[in-house]
Amino acid sequence: MATRAATEAIRQDIAVLRTDIASRKDLNEIRQDMSAGFMRLERELANTRVDMIKWSFLFWTGQCVAILGFLLVFLRNR
Repeated sequence: MATRAATEAIRQDIAVLRTDIASRKDLNEIRQDMSAGFMRLERELANTRVDMIKWSFLFWTGQCVAILGFLLVFLRNR
């Protein structure tokens, strides 16, 4: 009797382990999906950052040109 009970306990443990293995496979798939998503997000953030730097540079260049233009006009009329 003890042998059958032990065998049944081992079978139940194996069944639990099999469900854990299946959930681990699911977790690995989720990790891969998340890694791919984070890589896309990082790429998008890098592209956005480059665009922001480009537009900031253009804005400040335009502001400097406008200020220099006003100074030239003001100093010539003086």
